[in-house]
Amino acid sequence: MIMDNNDIAEKSANQHIEQASSDEKVLSDVLDTETLAYGPSGLRGIIASPYVLGAATLASLGGFSFGYGAYLKLEQLEVSD
Repeated sequence: MIMDNNDIAEKSANQHIEQASSDEKVLSDVLDTETLAYGPSGLRGIIASPYVLGAATLASLGGFSFGYGAYLKLEQLEVSD
């Protein structure tokens, strides 16, 4: 049996639709927010996880360091003028 381009395109489109609906079902099963456990929220959640606490601490220290360095550079520019 010889298939023309329209038949091939229609068959391909149907396969993509079936695959997409299958992927959506799997994704909805994985992302079911009723069953996901993220732990406590807020500050209690940050303190409960050592990894998150360390990352938040390093990020805040980096931000303070960057801001303080920018302030010192600005002061240096104002003094030299």
